[in-house]
Amino acid sequence: MLQGGIRALLVRGTCAVVGIAALIYLAHSVSQAAGPGGFRIPLLAVAAAAAPFGVYLALRYPLIFPFGLYVALVPFDNILQVTSGATYVRLIAGLAGVALLARMLLLRRFVKPATGWYAWAAFVAWAGVSLMWTPDLGESQRVYGIVLQNFLMMTVLALYPVRETEFRWLGILTVASGLLAGVYAFTHHTAMGSGRISLNVGNLVIDPNQFATSFVLPIAICLAVALSSKDVRLKILCAGAVIFMMAPILMTASRGGVVSILLLFGFFAIRSRHRVQILVVAGVCLALTAVYPAVWERFINDEGQMGSGSGRTYIWAVGLHAIKQQWLFGTGVGSFLETYDRNFLAVFQSQMQGWHRPSHDIIIGTWVEMGIVGVVIVLAAWYTTFRQLRVISPESKLYPIRLAFEGALVALFAQSLFIDPIWIKYVWLAQSFPLLLLNLHAPRREPALGAAARRAPLHARIVRQARG
Repeated sequence: MLQGGIRALLVRGTCAVVGIAALIYLAHSVSQAAGPGGFRIPLLAVAAAAAPFGVYLALRYPLIFPFGLYVALVPFDNILQVTSGATYVRLIAGLAGVALLARMLLLRRFVKPATGWYAWAAFVAWAGVSLMWTPDLGESQRVYGIVLQNFLMMTVLALYPVRETEFRWLGILTVASGLLAGVYAFTHHTAMGSGRISLNVGNLVIDPNQFATSFVLPIAICLAVALSSKDVRLKILCAGAVIFMMAPILMTASRGGVVSILLLFGFFAIRSRHRVQILVVAGVCLALTAVYPAVWERFINDEGQMGSGSGRTYIWAVGLHAIKQQWLFGTGVGSFLETYDRNFLAVFQSQMQGWHRPSHDIIIGTWVEMGIVGVVIVLAAWYTTFRQLRVISPESKLYPIRLAFEGALVALFAQSLFIDPIWIKYVWLAQSFPLLLLNLHAPRREPALGAAARRAPLHARIVRQARG
């Protein structure tokens, strides 16, 4: 009894520290995003006043806070740097992981991960093995560190016994993050050439394609709610949120972002019974291109790159040449830049693309770095994550959210054919959210610490059942 009380006290103390630290990091990160001379002191005062509430949430609902805070700040990861290589978002991710683990330890409950987690574990394991033959160990270790951090967050979520209240609020916070990103795009952008916008604070810049990626999950959730809800006001509100979040995607003129959203609409049109509603929302979103025509101009003119996808086809040609030499095992995770440089002069390019270019494609990038073995594993992992949701039947109240996550996976895979998804936290979140949904749908799974819980004293079990 005494040891159990001490353990509970330590766990609660950890959650309290996590809650306060997360609020302080929030204050600093918002000040950072606001630029020089922001409103640092008022935000710190607000953080101090909100500390008790933050501690309560970290103790009872860590998936809402601080994990929800992490989700909200992910789109701004690039401009919220503490030091070179460290960001406020990464620090908050660590605090969120600690809070979730503390909650599981306090309850002595760990859920058995769904099948998608094992597939991504195989990918991470093979990436780690490939470090043994990489030509640039320093860069490969840095990239593998990013992969490992995202996978650790996925692991914590896969083990977490999520509750319906937390899951519902996580969906609300995900949508709120998309709306916040949209507001930020409207108020803090600077004009680029060819009608595009740039989002930056000082010398720190958000990549337009990565920024567009952060809207896929919020838009998917809004579409699911709009189609499934019988409340007309909620339908209109969610449809309006989709249209609002489509605008910043068009402002970035990200062709991959637009294609991914159109595929998302197409997925819902095929799988949902509400095709007319989907077509209306999609039609309004397409009509917005009259206000932001830069994306169509980039499709047609390709910025003087002779139809090469802004130079992507030249980069892919170098990558395909490199594959011929190390097609089975690849050259090691994170080694594409070095491998590209070694093969750059062996491939003719009608327009010079320069040295040290990333792959801009999940297939070619993975094949170069981890061989055909890595390609098979990553495709199997993506498919398994998608396929595992089939256990949620159309009669389930969770079916609309299943469609949202499946549609997001389809859209993000299409986007991944033109970017490097290994860097993007939102892609990993899209792979992790289905694990949470399955934990909510199938709470009958045996907890990992079920035996320890059953060995608890009889009177303790009686009290726990009474409280439950």
